[in-house]
This record gives sequence, C-alpha cells and structure tokens, in this order.
Amino acid sequence: MHKLTLDPATQFGWCLLVDDSNKPEEERRQVGQRLFYGTWDLTRDEDGKKCSRRGQYAWNLWHCFNALMRKHGIEGEDVEIILEGESYGSQKSEAGRRTAALWLAVLEMMCERKGLPYPRTCPPDNWRLAYIGCTKAPKEVGAGLPDAQRFEERRKWLKRTVMAECAKRGLRPKNDNEADALGMMFWLIRGGKEEQERRRNEKKAKAAAKRAQKKLDLQVAA
Repeated sequence: MHKLTLDPATQFGWCLLVDDSNKPEEERRQVGQRLFYGTWDLTRDEDGKKCSRRGQYAWNLWHCFNALMRKHGIEGEDVEIILEGESYGSQKSEAGRRTAALWLAVLEMMCERKGLPYPRTCPPDNWRLAYIGCTKAPKEVGAGLPDAQRFEERRKWLKRTVMAECAKRGLRPKNDNEADALGMMFWLIRGGKEEQERRRNEKKAKAAAKRAQKKLDLQVAA
C-alpha cells in the first residue's frame, strides 16, 4: 500500500512513499527512488490566483491531492494517509479552530468518494519522539522570555531540529512543513502507532515484573 503523510497548513507539507511490491523484482525501485515530498500552496488555485477563504483552501487541497495521485500513476490504488493531528481546542482563535477542523473533513470526503481507507491522525509528539528523540525543546530554550516569545522560540527549536535531522539523512526539504511530513513518514514506516504501543506495553511489563521481584525479595528477606 502506498503511504502519504501530511502536515496541515495553508502551506501543506506532504511526503509520499510509492509501493512497488506488486511489480516484478527487476522493476522495483529503491526506497530513496520511491520517496517524494513537497509543499502544496493552498493560497493559490490551479490558475495561480490568490485565495484567502477556507472553502477555497478545501478545493485546492482536493485538486492537489488528485494531481499527486495522477502524477505517480496510483489512482484507484489504496493509499495509507496519515495527517498530523491538530487539536481543535489548542487553536487560539475561532478561525484557527475552523481551519484545523477543515483538513480532516476534506480528506475524509475524498477517501469516501474514492473508496480509500480513511486517514488517521498522528499527534506531533509521537513522530517527533521517533524521529528526533524528544517531544519538547530543552528547558533552557526561551528561558527568561515572556510566555508568548518563549513558546515561539521553543517551537522554532523543534522545527530547526527536525530540519537538521532531515539533512543528516540526506533529505533536502524546502521548509519545515515538508520536514514534518518526512518525520511522520519515518515514524510510519518504523511501525507507527502499533510499534509504539508494542514498545510501551513491553516497558510496562518489564516494570511490573521488576516490582513483583522486589516484592518477592522483601517477602523472602522477612
């Protein structure tokens, strides 16, 4: 199944991993030759005209998605879609909340019409932990600044760190939107949510076994 990860914004980051497994072995491409990424500028329509309304963003997303499928010849094939989950309640304005709710609704409509699996969401902390080994900037980043400035500095630190990790891997995203989509793809091909749950359960099981052993040791000592 093809995989598509998306970082939602009016500058919409995307990363596509094309699945060649149904092709003869000699026609299959290496992973690096099957990986594509870029940015959809949803503030411009197909004719390059400026857009500023949510309905226009929705149509532009629809057209960009279809164009990507056509370009890579994967229309009518299943695509696993992962969208970075934006919390509706975390948005600071009603306009932001409405836009955050827009992306998933549009994608679900497209999937319903095309018979594709519905998109899943991935919280930023999940893929960041897998990709850059942390979910938050170090405490010293932004220390002493007013809250709004401190938040912004910490956000920028995460963006720079993801960009730097992409560069280490030989990837060249043009902006942090593409970099985030690449980070999500790394998380997805390494097992995604299922692999994280497995590791979390293993960790819990080890901790429970350790507690049980300590309790047994105390009972024996008594």
